[in-house]
Amino acid sequence: MPYDTDNYAICFQCHNKDLALDENTTTLTDFRDGDVNMHFLHVNKDKKGRSCKACHQVHASSQAKHIRESVPFGKISWELPVTFTKLENGGSCVVGCHSPKEYNRNK
Repeated sequence: MPYDTDNYAICFQCHNKDLALDENTTTLTDFRDGDVNMHFLHVNKDKKGRSCKACHQVHASSQAKHIRESVPFGKISWELPVTFTKLENGGSCVVGCHSPKEYNRNK
């Protein structure tokens, strides 16, 4: 299903609805690698786009940025662990679905 801001109306009551619209930005989000908008990269896809709650716990999390401790995956809902580390100019993410990734806003 293609990305549509209406599908995230509850999130955008507080967050900027343009968060995942621009492929490149230096202002819409801190989740960027240089000017590459990582929200756009993960969410705004015609196929296999992720929802906000794929990475973020809605109400609280023990990790920075409300990042989930695990992500449900697959038809039988395996729980893939997520380890997020906030860094001075970005962050590092280790998820069971990909190798460790790091982003830096100051690239």
